[in-house]
Amino acid sequence: MYLNADWNETLFVRELDDGGMGSLELYPNINILNQRSYGKTIAEHQFLDDDGIPILASLNIDKEGKLFELDMWKVDYSPILSFPKIPV
Repeated sequence: MYLNADWNETLFVRELDDGGMGSLELYPNINILNQRSYGKTIAEHQFLDDDGIPILASLNIDKEGKLFELDMWKVDYSPILSFPKIPV
């Protein structure tokens, strides 16, 4: 997988209709392509929502090796209440 140095300035993000779980479609270089498909998962992290229900976050790339989606899955399919706080 390859990311441009300015990825944070050229990444287009669109919310997926997933029932409020927070999944995002990712388009590198603001390039919206309709023919993209899942390639593989490159990172995963599991955490608990405020109600104690597990959530799995998966960062996926497409078959071309470009960022594809951030898939959020709450195991009971309910909307996510909050995301973990990042210490500063």
